[in-house]
Amino acid sequence: MLVESPPAEAKVAGIILAAGASRRMGSVNKLLASIAGKPLVRHAVESFVATSLSPIIVVVGYESDKVAAVLEGLPVRLVFNPDHATGQGSSVGVGVEALDNNVTDAMIGLGDMPLLPSTLLDSLIHTHIGREGHACNITIPVFEGQRGNPVLWGKTFFPKLIALTGDRGGRQLLNDHKAAHHLIACDHSSVLRDVDTVDALAAIVSEAEKDLQ
Repeated sequence: MLVESPPAEAKVAGIILAAGASRRMGSVNKLLASIAGKPLVRHAVESFVATSLSPIIVVVGYESDKVAAVLEGLPVRLVFNPDHATGQGSSVGVGVEALDNNVTDAMIGLGDMPLLPSTLLDSLIHTHIGREGHACNITIPVFEGQRGNPVLWGKTFFPKLIALTGDRGGRQLLNDHKAAHHLIACDHSSVLRDVDTVDALAAIVSEAEKDLQ
């Protein structure tokens, strides 16, 4: 008699992209900017650490020693992207390639999104893995009709993520696989709040006392 194997347990990893040079910020490395007395990137990483994600990979590149220093003590694995100057795509690839074979899904987030609450992240994770065939799905948070980050990718897409190059990140893959999308409406604008400009940083700093403390 043939006995069916039990379904494999979902194992969701986290990948945070923290390798960029903040070119649009001038001489400022936005990841090291202080928000409520703590470096911006540490806020972003701590939100991932407070979830069920395991393991958590942080991809570093530009000023990697400084970024590593402000993340000291956190239970994350730092992976260096030697091609970080070529764009975000290579950092995605380096992060996914560093995952163990038993990882079934990955939440890929940005190191410059310090306002994301861990409760929201956990809700996205549980919703994603609660879908049948989650390893073939892409879960995307949406706020007021706009797609945001972080995005959860099933293992089916890992080879294509590893092959990414240039500065387009996963956007082209998202466009190529719309049938796999699972859009989750969120009531928190943080899924859209990355820091790409000096003005965006100033706005987040001004909200820090209310949102982060």
